[in-house]
Amino acid sequence: MIRKAQKKDIDNIYDICIQYDGNFKNTYLLDTEIDKDYSIMLVDEDDGIIRAFLYAQDFIDNIDLLFLIVDNKQRKKGIASNLMKYFVDNYVVNNKNITLEVAKNNFNAIKLYEKYGFKTISVRKNYYKNIDALVMRR
Repeated sequence: MIRKAQKKDIDNIYDICIQYDGNFKNTYLLDTEIDKDYSIMLVDEDDGIIRAFLYAQDFIDNIDLLFLIVDNKQRKKGIASNLMKYFVDNYVVNNKNITLEVAKNNFNAIKLYEKYGFKTISVRKNYYKNIDALVMRR
């Protein structure tokens, strides 16, 4: 089930995000962002277990997709695709642009974003510790 994240979910979300970045909890203060008008925080939950997390910021003319992270034990089950579809179907209105950055060697993520209509619009050199980032827009 995909639903809006709640404050009670924050610790479980951090557990997933730490798999992506060990310092995530200290770098990204999700508990202060969850109630902001511009914040879109979604979780994929199954039997009370949060399997994935999506965080975006909705501004006047653009949505910035900041994170789409799936628990390492839950990968290859279509969870990211389902979460992305839900996000696009329910939060992207009036043909608003969505932008994101992704490491150019993250082939699975790039394939997912392309599936949902994202195109590369520029490259940020050495954005991720000597790895270029692709800036993509839908």
